[in-house]
Amino acid sequence: MNTNKKINDIFKQAQKMQEKMEKIQKDISMTNITGKSGVNLVTIIMNGNYNCKCVKINNELWNENNKQLLQDLIASAINNAVMQITKMQKKKLSLESSFINPVNK
Repeated sequence: MNTNKKINDIFKQAQKMQEKMEKIQKDISMTNITGKSGVNLVTIIMNGNYNCKCVKINNELWNENNKQLLQDLIASAINNAVMQITKMQKKKLSLESSFINPVNK
């Protein structure tokens, strides 16, 4: 009987953890992250699901001579946003895992 209780406790804890993880993922997906490059010449707003919501380009870059620079800055701003999302995910998931109580043996 004691073994069944331990197994049941493990399942309950796993279910709670799954619910917490789903909430964290939902929170992350609803978070907007801003990626910037070129001293804010290009700004990308991306949600936690890596969907680009907005691209803002400073008027100074609207020049045919700046085409390559603009392309590079857009790519850099996207990469910056992706990096920030990844850091946020790791931070939230590591914070959550620090609250997990080990199963008593």
